[in-house]
Amino acid sequence: MPFVSRRMGSSGRKVLWALCLLQLLGASSAKNIWKRALPKRLLERFQVEEVSAPGHRQPLADRCPPPPRTLPPAACQAVRCQADSECPRHRCCCYNGCAYTCLEAVLPPPAEACSTTEDGAEPLLCPSGYECHILIAGNMAEGIPNRGQCVKQRQQADGDSKYGADPGRNNRGPSNGASGRLNASLSAHPEKDELILFGGEYFNGQKTFLYNELYIYNIRKDSWTKVDIPGPPPRRCAHQAVVVPQGGGQLWIFGGEFASPDGEQFYHYKDLWVLHLATKTWEQVRSAGGPSSRSGHRMVAWKRQLILFGGFHESARDYVYYSDVYTFSLDTFTWSKLCPVGPGPTPRSGCQMSVTPQGSIVIYGGYSKQRVKKDVDRGSQHSDMFLLKHEEGGEGKWVWTRISPSGVKPSPRSGFSVAMAPNHQTLLFGGVCDKEEEESLEGVFFNDLYFFDATRNRWFKGQLKGPKSEKKRRRRAREEEHTSADGQEHGAAGAPEPLEVVREVVTEDGTVVTIKQVLRAPGPAGAAPSEDEDSALESSGPRVEPCPRSSAMVAVKHGLLFVYGGMFEAGDRQVTLSDLYCLDLHRMEEWKALVEVDPKTQEWLEETDSDEDSGSAEGAERGDEDTDSEEEEEEEEEEEEEEPQHPEVAPGSSTRTTCPGQSNTG
Repeated sequence: MPFVSRRMGSSGRKVLWALCLLQLLGASSAKNIWKRALPKRLLERFQVEEVSAPGHRQPLADRCPPPPRTLPPAACQAVRCQADSECPRHRCCCYNGCAYTCLEAVLPPPAEACSTTEDGAEPLLCPSGYECHILIAGNMAEGIPNRGQCVKQRQQADGDSKYGADPGRNNRGPSNGASGRLNASLSAHPEKDELILFGGEYFNGQKTFLYNELYIYNIRKDSWTKVDIPGPPPRRCAHQAVVVPQGGGQLWIFGGEFASPDGEQFYHYKDLWVLHLATKTWEQVRSAGGPSSRSGHRMVAWKRQLILFGGFHESARDYVYYSDVYTFSLDTFTWSKLCPVGPGPTPRSGCQMSVTPQGSIVIYGGYSKQRVKKDVDRGSQHSDMFLLKHEEGGEGKWVWTRISPSGVKPSPRSGFSVAMAPNHQTLLFGGVCDKEEEESLEGVFFNDLYFFDATRNRWFKGQLKGPKSEKKRRRRAREEEHTSADGQEHGAAGAPEPLEVVREVVTEDGTVVTIKQVLRAPGPAGAAPSEDEDSALESSGPRVEPCPRSSAMVAVKHGLLFVYGGMFEAGDRQVTLSDLYCLDLHRMEEWKALVEVDPKTQEWLEETDSDEDSGSAEGAERGDEDTDSEEEEEEEEEEEEEEPQHPEVAPGSSTRTTCPGQSNTG
C-alpha cells in the first residue's frame, strides 16, 4: 500500500506542476500550443485575426465577430466546428476565445459595391484611387456582371498605381506639359487667360492608358501646369466638358468611357461632375432621370441649362447609338428628357453641336455603324445638318428641322473637333475619312478649317492669307512713290492710263465686301525683279501648320484658336500627338507652333513587319545598313511631293513661341 500511495502522490505532483507551468506560460503561450493542432485553413484564419493591434481586434472578412477580451462562460464547452458549412444559416465558424464554434454572423465593414461589366444597367463604379476587387466572377458573354468591393489601388515601387506610370512621358512637350493624348477635353477658362485639359487616352501599341489628370495652360506665360485636386472623377476619355461662368467658373463633365490597360475591363460612365474653378474642388452631382451610360455624346451650355445629345454604348454583346436629348438645370440640378417634334437626326456619336446666336442648336455630321450581317458591321459618316429650336409660345416645346446650308461644306469625315469662333460662328477642324473594305480600314486625315455661319446658313472654308512681310510693305511704298514721280514727269508722254477694277470679296465671317482697286500700268516687258522682291521670295519658307489628325482638342480664347494633340495613323502604327498650335482667327495669317514634338520619339511596342514599317513609319526604328539605300530613295520621293500628308519633323526639335496678339511674359 505504501508503494501505491507513492505512485498516486507522484501523479498528483505532476498534475500540480503542469497547472503551474500553464499559469506561467500565460494564455497566449497556451493558445500557440493549441494552434499547432489546428487544420491549416483554420490556422490561417487565426493568423489573420491576430494581425490587428492588441485591444483593437477587427472582424474577419468572413463576417465573424471580434474575439472577446475575456473568456466567456462555457466557451470551452461549446460545440466546435471547422467550416462555415457546418453552421446553420446566418452563423459562421468563428473563434470564441477558446475554440472555433458557430456564432452569429455580423455585417462586414462598410464597403462600396462595384461591378466591372455591363448587365444592361448602370455599372457600379469605384471612386478615384480605388479599384473593383472581384468577389463573384461574372460571364460577359451571357451578360452576367462581375461583383465585388472597392479597394485601394495597389501602388508600384515608383508610386504609380497599377494602371502604370504615365506611358506618354517620352512623348511630352517642353516645360513638363501634358503627355500625348486624344479624346480629352480642352476648355477655355471663362475669366482667366487659361485653357483646362482633362482626361484622355493614349495607346502604345499594346496597352491603352486612360487619364483623369487636370492640366492648366497659361496663354500669356505659354506654360503647362499640372493641378492635383483631391477626389477627381475616375479615368476616362470621350467624355464631354462644358464651362459656365456661374460661381466664378464651373467645368461640368458628363459620361465617357474607361478601358483597363489589358482590355479586360471596359465600361461607359453616366456620372456628372463639376469642377469649381474658384475653389479648385471637385464635386459629383447625383441626380436621377439622366441619360444612360455613354461616350461620344455632345453637350453644350444653353441659357442656364446643359443640353446633351447622342452618343453610343458598347458592351460584349452589342452596341447602340443614341439620338435622344436631355437637359440639366444648373439651378435645380435636375435632369429632364426632351421629346422634340419633327424629323430629327438619326442616332450617332461624335457630331458637331453648337448654339446659334438666335438660341437654336445645330447638329452636323457624326458617325454610327450598323450590323449588315452576322459579325459584319458597316460604319456611316454622316454629313446632314439639323436645327433644334425652342418654341417661344409653347412651354418646353422643341422642334427638329433639317437644314441645307449653302457655301463650301466639309467633306464627309469623323473625329473632327469643334469650337465656337468669333462672331458666333462654329469652327470645325481636322478629322478622318475612313474607307472601309471587307478586311481593311484606311483613313485619310485632314487639317483643314471650316466655319459655319448660322445667321447666313452658310459654310465657309478657312483660307490663310499668309504673313505680311515688312519688306513687301516697304517695296510697295517705294513703288508708289516712284509711280507718282514718273506720272508727274512723264504724264504728257502718253503713259498708259491706270485701270480701275471693282470686285466683290467674301471674308471669313461671310461678309460681302466691295473692293475698288486701281491698277497701275505694267512696267517694261522682261524687267528683272528687284533685290527686295528676291529677298521677299526667299523669305517664304515651308508653311507651319498642324499635321493632319483626328480626335484633337481645340479651344478658342480671345479670338485665338488652340489645337492640341490628337492622332494619325502611319501604316499599322497609331501616332499620338502632344504638340500645340495657335491661329489668330481675326487675322487668319499663319499658324504658330507653340509646342512642336517629334512624333517618332513616341513609344511603340507593337512588332510590325520591316517592309511595312519602312513605308509607313520611316525612321521610327533604327534601320540596318541593308535598308539605308531604300530609306534614301523614300526620302527623295517625299521631298518631291509638294504637300505630304504628315510632314517630317526634325528629331528632338522643340519650338516655343507666342501667338499673335499675346505678349510673352514667361
